[in-house]
Amino acid sequence: MTEFQKPHTFDRTEKSRRHDLRFFYRLMVVLAFITVCIGVALGPMHGMLNLSADDARKLSTGFLLAGIGDTLVLYHWASLFGVER
Repeated sequence: MTEFQKPHTFDRTEKSRRHDLRFFYRLMVVLAFITVCIGVALGPMHGMLNLSADDARKLSTGFLLAGIGDTLVLYHWASLFGVER
């Protein structure tokens, strides 16, 4: 085998890697959506959850920042992992 030939298992491992990255991309989409929804819902629901307004604001801000972080990872997905979305 010359250095320019790909091993037989290369295609299978590359296909497996793409499949795994697609799964994690979809998982990140779901996590970003859920964290933003929780962050938005904590504000008005703090009375039902027996949280003070200050604690609800801190939790809500944390969830919103996590959602923003997930969204940034999704935005830069192709450059981080070298694949198309």
